[in-house]
Amino acid sequence: MPKIPEYKNSLGEEIDLLVKVYTRPNLRDGVNEYLMYQGKFALEDIFDNKKGDDSLSLYFEYPERWANILELWALVDRIPILYPKIQKVEIKTHSVYIIQCVRSSQISICDKPEMYPGGWPGEMLDCCPKPNILQGLYVAGTGELNKIH
Repeated sequence: MPKIPEYKNSLGEEIDLLVKVYTRPNLRDGVNEYLMYQGKFALEDIFDNKKGDDSLSLYFEYPERWANILELWALVDRIPILYPKIQKVEIKTHSVYIIQCVRSSQISICDKPEMYPGGWPGEMLDCCPKPNILQGLYVAGTGELNKIH
C-alpha cells in the first residue's frame, strides 16, 4: 500500500495507477528489446538525478530490469513527489516488490493459457515430485488455492 493512501498528485488529483502483472514474461524476446527501455530514463531521474518534470503520464516496461529492490519498493511513492502534475502511471512488471506496494484494485493480472504448456499453474502441481518441506503449503492458481499434498 502506498504511503499516500489516495495516491494523489500535488494538485490533489487522483493518479490513475495501473500495474499490469505478467506471470510468465519472456524478457529474452529480441523483438521487444527496445520496449524494455521505456521508463528507464524516468527511473534515472527519480533515483539518480532526483528531479522530475511536468509529465502527465509515465509508462514503465519491466522497471525491475533497471532498478534494485529498494528502488522498486520506493517507485510508486516517489513518482508523485518528483512528478507533481502526474495523472497516469502504468507499470508492466512481474516484480513482487512493486505488486506489494500498491492496492489490489490497481493490479491487473495478464496471463495467457498458451504460456503454460503443462496446463494452468494449479494443474501443473502434479508435473514434478513435491519435496516434503512443501507439505501443507498453498499455491495460488487460477483464482483458487491448491493445497500441496
